[in-house]
Order: sequence, then C-alpha cells, then structure tokens
Amino acid sequence: MIEGDLRFEAISGWAQVPVEAGFVEAVGAAVTWRDEVVVFARADIPVLIFSPEGRYLRGWGQGEFVRPHGIWIGKDDTLYLTDDMGHSVRQYSMSGQLLRMIGPSGTPSPTGIDGM
Repeated sequence: MIEGDLRFEAISGWAQVPVEAGFVEAVGAAVTWRDEVVVFARADIPVLIFSPEGRYLRGWGQGEFVRPHGIWIGKDDTLYLTDDMGHSVRQYSMSGQLLRMIGPSGTPSPTGIDGM
C-alpha cells in the first residue's frame, strides 16, 4: 500500500557526471542526511557523490571493486557496498575510508552451485 504524497520524477541529465568517471551504469543510489546523492556505479570512479541539484561533488573507490552490485546507507551515513564478483560487503565512511569488510574478499561462499 502506498500512502502520502511522496512522488518521484526522472530528470534526464540531472547528474553532471565527469568524463573521467568512466561511467558505464549505476547499480544503486542512496541519499545522506545532508541530501547528497551517493551513486554506486560500474565506472572508473565507482562511488560518485552529487549535490541535490546533480552537481558532482567528489568520488572515490578506484580499483577497489571487481563488480559493484549494491549500496545501502546506515543511519550514521556510513556506506555498505556489495561487490558480487569480489564476494564481499564493505563498510566505508563518506570520505572513502574502509571501516570494515564482511566476508573474505575474493572468496565465494560455498553455495554448492557451480559457475558462481
């Protein structure tokens, strides 16, 4: 059930993505308590942070992920980033400092499924 008046609208060209980001596709986005939009992307710069107006503020994470897959932001504005081909979930500060790694990076869990 949907309640309230909250509505979303796609705005073409909203994000001012810098060319050096090497942007391929966004896999997820989260919004901080300051209304900054954090995009986790399959890109040369995988973590891209934008103002509410779409202005690029900063980015980080070059070379840290095999294949970005998902993002979640905690109440304290720490980021939880999943890397499906890197087989890990990592917790980062908004400045890009690694705070914690959940799971041994690069080692898939023993699911019993071949080819994963």
